[in-house]
Amino acid sequence: SMNFWVGKKVLVTGGAGFIGSFVTERLCRMGAIVRVADNFSTGKLEFLESVLGEIELIKLDLRVSNDAARAVADQDAVINLAGFIAGIGYNANRQVEFFANNMLLQQVPLLAARDAGVQLFSQISSACVYPSDAPVPTPESAVDMGPPEPCNQGYGWGKRMGEQLAKYVAT
Repeated sequence: SMNFWVGKKVLVTGGAGFIGSFVTERLCRMGAIVRVADNFSTGKLEFLESVLGEIELIKLDLRVSNDAARAVADQDAVINLAGFIAGIGYNANRQVEFFANNMLLQQVPLLAARDAGVQLFSQISSACVYPSDAPVPTPESAVDMGPPEPCNQGYGWGKRMGEQLAKYVAT
């Protein structure tokens, strides 16, 4: 059976990030034609060293509609791994910044992809969407138990809102 990803044009947002770079490498190995969009605020070129010759790399800001439209253009699929992140000590005092930026990083690429007619959009979430008292191992339904854990609440709410918007777009 032919691999689903062979010859597919796939955008990986946040593809120069820690997780994004692994996804990018795997997609390349599976025969996808990969475009990475990253602003390099936390992503690193070194993370992509093994595939730099195989990918299209564009530096832009996915919070900006025109940049997001450019990134999603002519793609068969988008895997949205973009996130505004920092260490836990930094997060605690900057909930506004984390919530607002992550809302944009969920919303702007998703709507750009919808408008461009991209067939597959994978909205990647985070463990930070769960309340601090969620059971371990954590079922997805535990998200309904309460707000995201306090230290990463701005980030967690941003990701949770992205999940909700993706549900609306999908229906």
